[in-house]
Amino acid sequence: MSLTPLDAMIESSENTDSEEGSGVDDNAQNKWISELLRKYLLKYVRDFLAKRKDGIPSPVTSTININILDGNGNSKNNPDVNSLIHRSDPEQIMTTYSEQDDLEEKAMNNLRELDIIDIDITEETALGDDRITYLSRILSVAVNYSVAGASHFLEWIVKVPSKFFDERNLARETLVYLREVSFYMNILENIKMWLEHNCTPPSSDSQRILLNVPTCYYAYFQESNNDFDPEIYEFPNSEYTLILEDLRAQGFGKRHYSMGLTVEEATEAVREIAKFHVISWAMEQHSHEENLRWPNLLMWEDLHKIALTMVQQGFMHLRGFRTHQLKDSTQIRQVDRLLALESRLPNILEGLLKPLPPPAVTSLIHMDLWTDNLLFRETIESNQMETNEGHGEQVEGATQEVDMELDCMILDWQMVSYGRITHDLALLIMTSLDAQTRRTQAMSLLKFYFETFERIAKCFKLEVPFEFMDFVDQYRSSCLLATLLSVGRMDLIVSEQSTLVRFFNALEDLQDEDLI
Repeated sequence: MSLTPLDAMIESSENTDSEEGSGVDDNAQNKWISELLRKYLLKYVRDFLAKRKDGIPSPVTSTININILDGNGNSKNNPDVNSLIHRSDPEQIMTTYSEQDDLEEKAMNNLRELDIIDIDITEETALGDDRITYLSRILSVAVNYSVAGASHFLEWIVKVPSKFFDERNLARETLVYLREVSFYMNILENIKMWLEHNCTPPSSDSQRILLNVPTCYYAYFQESNNDFDPEIYEFPNSEYTLILEDLRAQGFGKRHYSMGLTVEEATEAVREIAKFHVISWAMEQHSHEENLRWPNLLMWEDLHKIALTMVQQGFMHLRGFRTHQLKDSTQIRQVDRLLALESRLPNILEGLLKPLPPPAVTSLIHMDLWTDNLLFRETIESNQMETNEGHGEQVEGATQEVDMELDCMILDWQMVSYGRITHDLALLIMTSLDAQTRRTQAMSLLKFYFETFERIAKCFKLEVPFEFMDFVDQYRSSCLLATLLSVGRMDLIVSEQSTLVRFFNALEDLQDEDLI
């Protein structure tokens, strides 16, 4: 769920011209965070008191206001965003909450005693765990504060534009920043609202439709018109800001790309992306099969342009790598087979990206589903033991049962698109599993996806419209797309021997499938 952005008074006080300097102004950052926290607690006191857990406030469902300005600072009429995002009145929110009972009114008064004790903002180029980041700069924010003398602590992740000029320009050309804001503030909220009114699954199925994505507390976007410094882009004076919950505080962590995912981790990632696919597909089915007007999505024509540029640049790097570093004759032949596709890339990518007609399913897809955009956490599901009656002592010889459950969160929705569901599966399986695991477990993962899709579809009184083997054939085609897109990250592929081996094993399998 999401937090309504700051009101116009605070937003207008920010420097919307994105004037850049030679360094980061810690005082400005701390003041901005303090203002946001203060507004946040005052506006959402009822939910803060009711749902606060471990000192971290939880946001409430609310209408969203994304402030999109033109180059002169005036409101811009963007039909893809503003017409679909209902604006809320902060004063009305305050009035509504101020009419609660005496306890809440007393709490409101206490929250006016909010005292910011300490704010720590850390540059997190790797989030402390070798996280690979493109296009965005990531900061972690830790805040100690007190309310009426009681101490509290929260942790946030803040995403702002990249420090690097070329990356920022690429993000703007492909609407990456606007798209991610739209995902959290519009698409995700619309999905949740639709689920509340259209899905009543059995209690045993209730967990199947919970979307595991980070909570977004704040989102801000405006188009930039002044950006000349190639190195520094200050926060908070930026065109794009997202504040998300820091999932590390809840025990989540990532798996290093060079190691790849385990079968268990891949299974949980498949489960999570299946939820997203089925729900968005069900929304369309219940709208009389009319295409939903999702704002700022990458449609297949947009993806074609981005993918073509990305793959062509990757082919240039691959050709240089072949010439200067490759010695193995088998690997050279594999690369040559792939490079032979270059002249036909526009047609090949169009054929792979263009949605297929029914019964193939087209839905919202992540389109960047790989190791680095997944977080995992192990939790204890149950802890049962036999005890002496009336005492807490374990019975001699009794066994203790501990069931570990794996949770998965999907991050970075900057490439959220409308397309074939098999693309996400191929990106995950082809790029994030070692060859042996992929070759032995891919079919099991596809069967698990199919069964999950089928179970969730029943919550919406829908049947799976495609046959499993047709689905497998579509997946094989998507494997070629996943491999081509991975070529666009040749610097990442050649950075580790394990990832390089994984890449050549993928080429070998594509050759065996007559895909190259």
